[in-house]
Amino acid sequence: MKKGIIMEVRSKYVIVLTADGSFEKAVVADHDATIGKEVRYEPYVSRPQFPSKFSIQAKFLVIATVLAFFIVTTINLIEDTETYAYVNVEINPSFEIKVNRDLEVHEVTALNKEAEPLARELNQSEKTLKEMLNDIISSCESEEMIKQGKRALIGVSYADHQEGGITNSIKEYFQSYNTDWQVVTFRVPGEVREQAVENRTSMNKQFASIIQSGDEKILENIGIDEEKREMIHAFYDTTTKPKEMIIEVDIN
Repeated sequence: MKKGIIMEVRSKYVIVLTADGSFEKAVVADHDATIGKEVRYEPYVSRPQFPSKFSIQAKFLVIATVLAFFIVTTINLIEDTETYAYVNVEINPSFEIKVNRDLEVHEVTALNKEAEPLARELNQSEKTLKEMLNDIISSCESEEMIKQGKRALIGVSYADHQEGGITNSIKEYFQSYNTDWQVVTFRVPGEVREQAVENRTSMNKQFASIIQSGDEKILENIGIDEEKREMIHAFYDTTTKPKEMIIEVDIN
């Protein structure tokens, strides 16, 4: 260590007079040392400081980067969880599947007691709609929940009156992978799903009840022909033998 006499005391260092008559910034071990006292010291090394203008720009850049990341992440999260359509799968257990625009499933809801144990399992991992349908079909077959045979009624209701080709995607899945299943797929108007929610029933059953009501005015607005009405009615009528075909009901 060097020796010097304290000439001035600053907040972070002291200024000492050295033996050769020069002044130097110093750090002393004795924090109680006063002006005029000879002390041992280490040279004070100051940390480099950026100009204030650079600091402001750097801070602004960091804030802007964090904000942009937050906005992008939030938008992606909203898009991933935003419901594009509701898919009601009715076999014996009844499920409502919420999918986003990419047909990725973000929630499965049990609509009856038979579906409750399966719904808890199905919500454990992220899947596409086709993967979820495959899991539901496989689970129902293994759990022997197909008391009425391999029949499924699948209704699709688009959120905010949007329209897409989900029924075609479902139809392709069954034609390719589950050819021994008899499936009716159809689009359910948004107002029918709203009625189902109010009545605490599945939108497929609500839709079937409208068909069975025989109200021609309502049926005309739905735009479904007689043959297609019978296919949906037969699903809930165990005394009627279903036709062995896969059909998509196109509602205009």
